[in-house]
Amino acid sequence: MKRHLVDFLRLFYPELGENDNFEIIVVTSFIIILIVGCVWIQL
Repeated sequence: MKRHLVDFLRLFYPELGENDNFEIIVVTSFIIILIVGCVWIQL
């Protein structure tokens, strides 16, 4: 699952590579998606 997630994130973060900040990027992306999802539901 994590491998698939890395490949998915590389579409948006081509410079990601084997980044030490990978966990931070995942958490940040998840929070952003969560916020966007909540806003989208409100519309």
